[in-house]
Amino acid sequence: MQDDEIDKLKDKCKAWKMTGKKAQKLRKKLGMTTGGKSVSTAEDDKSELDRLLQERATRRNTKISRAAKSAVKKKIKDDVAAGKQGAYYLKKRDMRKLEMEAKFNSLKKSGG
Repeated sequence: MQDDEIDKLKDKCKAWKMTGKKAQKLRKKLGMTTGGKSVSTAEDDKSELDRLLQERATRRNTKISRAAKSAVKKKIKDDVAAGKQGAYYLKKRDMRKLEMEAKFNSLKKSGG
C-alpha cells in the first residue's frame, strides 16, 4: 500500500521538475492542478516522499533486527534442549554480538 503511494509521489516529483506543455498535461493527469491552481507544492511532495522512504527503511531495519533476535533465541533454546549449554541468560554484549552475526547472515542471504 505504501509502495503505491511512494510511486505516485515519485511521479509527482518528476512532474514538478518538468517544464512545458508536456509537464502541464502530466500534472493535470496526476491531479496536481485544478483550473490552473496547484493543489500541493513541490516542496510538500518532496518532504512527504522523504518521510515515507524513511519510514519504509526504518520498518525494514526493525524487521531484520527482530528476525535476528528471534534466530539467536531459537539457537540458544535448541542448544539448551540438546544439552550443549545450561539454561542461562547471556550477557548483554554476548547477546548483541550474536544478534549482529545473525543480522549480517540474513543480509548476506538477501544479497545486501
